Amino acid sequence: MKAARDEIVKLKGEKTKLSDEHEQAVALYQKRENDYIQRIAKLEKIVSDRTAKSKVSEILAEEDNADCKWLLAPGFPLIVDRIVKSDEFANYMFELGGAAYNSGRKEGRD
Repeated sequence: MKAARDEIVKLKGEKTKLSDEHEQAVALYQKRENDYIQRIAKLEKIVSDRTAKSKVSEILAEEDNADCKWLLAPGFPLIVDRIVKSDEFANYMFELGGAAYNSGRKEGRD
């Protein structure tokens, strides 16, 4: 009978030990699961932010492409050529150069 009681006490002790180990394992699992959930949320946020930035970059690239096409259009060089060869532009550049020269003379530069 004493052997049976000793066996019961031993088994109850093992059961308590296993229950404690099980609770620790469950707590560790829940902690890991929460960590993974937080990491996944952070990564999803990063991906969505980069996706948004990527879309903005694509829109800007399309606008720049359209601007470049306009600048390379046949009419644009003709307009620039007409402006550069105009007398009004030549007078403006001459006056600008004279103003810079006069400004330098006022500050003691020759």
